[in-house]
Amino acid sequence: MNEKLSEKVVLYRINNNDKNEINEPIGTYIKRERVAQGLNQDFVCKDICSISYYSRIENNVIQPSSEYIEKIYKKLNKPIPKFSSSKVDKELINNFLLAIEYRNKNLIEMEFEKIKNNQNINNTLYHFIYHSFHKNTDKLEHYIKILHKQQANFDDDELVIYLENLSSYYIQICDYIESEKYLSLILLLLKSKNYKKPMVLYKYAWVLGKLNDDLKCIYYAEEADKLFVENQNIYRSVQCKLLIAIKMSNKFPNKAIKIYENIIKISILCGIDDVQKISQFNLAILYKKCSCIKEAEINFRKLIKIYNNDLPFMSNVYIEFIDKLF
Repeated sequence: MNEKLSEKVVLYRINNNDKNEINEPIGTYIKRERVAQGLNQDFVCKDICSISYYSRIENNVIQPSSEYIEKIYKKLNKPIPKFSSSKVDKELINNFLLAIEYRNKNLIEMEFEKIKNNQNINNTLYHFIYHSFHKNTDKLEHYIKILHKQQANFDDDELVIYLENLSSYYIQICDYIESEKYLSLILLLLKSKNYKKPMVLYKYAWVLGKLNDDLKCIYYAEEADKLFVENQNIYRSVQCKLLIAIKMSNKFPNKAIKIYENIIKISILCGIDDVQKISQFNLAILYKKCSCIKEAEINFRKLIKIYNNDLPFMSNVYIEFIDKLF
C-alpha cells in the first residue's frame, strides 16, 4: 500500500482547509457557539437529551439526529447551517458506527442490514468497516484497493473513518509500523480541525505501546482516557488505564499498582469482568516482582476464588502462584 497517497490527501486537506462553517464539524460549531454565548452544557441540553449524550455531540463522537440539531440550534438562537442538514442516511451511518464503537455484535448486524445496500452512501467503505470489525482479512484487501483510489474524493469524516479502519487492518496483520503511519495522518487532520477523537488516540497509544514507545504511549492513553471519562464511556476509560498501568510497570511500579487497584474497583463496580481479570492477574505478578509476597498471594488467591472454572486462565495463575512459593 502506498501510504504517500494518503499523506498527500491529508496534507492537501490541511493546507486548503477553509474555516467556513460548511467544513467545520457540527460538534465543534455547537461548542464554539455555546461557549461564545456563555452558556453551560446543562442549559443547552435540558429537555433535549442527557448531558453525556450532548457531551459526545460536542466532542464529535456522534452525529446528532435532525431533531436534536433543530432543538439545540433553537436553544443557541442560531439558524441551522448548511453543513448540519441531517439526512436519514447520516443517521443510519451514525447508528452503525456507534454499534461498531461499542462492539455490540447484534446491533452491528441489525444496523449493517439497513445500510449495506443503500445506494446513497459509499457501500464499499461501510462493507470495509464491517469486515474489518469481523477481522475478515481475506476480504479486506479487495476493499482497500478500491477505497485507496477513492480517498481523494471522500469528505473529511469519510477520510478519517477510512484511515482509522485501514490502521486497524494493519494491526490485525501485526504491521504496527504501517498502522502508526495512518493513525499519525488522522491525528494531523483532526488537529487541523481542532478536535480529538478518543478511539483514534487510544488506538495510537496502543500501537505505540507495541512499538515500545512507552512515554508517547502513556501520553496518548491519558489523553484518550480524559475524553472517554468526559463521554462517560467507562469501558474504554479502564482500557486506557490498563494500557497506562502495563507501560508504567517496569519504571514506575508503585504508580502502576495504584492504577491497577483503581481499575479493579471500577471494574467490579461496573461489572467489567474481562478488564478486572487481567488487572488482578497483572497486579499479582507486579507485587511478586516487587517482592511484596503477601500482597501477591492475596491477589493470586482472589483470582483462584473468582475464576476457578476458567481452566486455561487458572493454569497461568497456578504457574505464577507456585513460582512465587519458590
